[in-house]
Amino acid sequence: MLEECVDSWVTQWKQQGLEEGRQEGLIAGEASLFKHLLVKRFGALPNWVHYHLQHASCEELEKWADHLLEARSLEAVFDRLNLNNLPHSS
Repeated sequence: MLEECVDSWVTQWKQQGLEEGRQEGLIAGEASLFKHLLVKRFGALPNWVHYHLQHASCEELEKWADHLLEARSLEAVFDRLNLNNLPHSS
């Protein structure tokens, strides 16, 4: 009985870990592609952009990608989300 419970817990933890790993990989892939598009459109990226990309969620990346289509500047891509509380150092 105890062994079955332990086996069940281990299986659940493994599945949870795999799902978390997949999600992290998805975010990293989206951030990498978005970074590539930003560089193609605006050239070299300042440090504050790298900071935002490293700390972004999937939802943020998707919103920024939408903004990229209309933004005339790199700042406009991110400023639309009111990110004034994050560091913007060069």
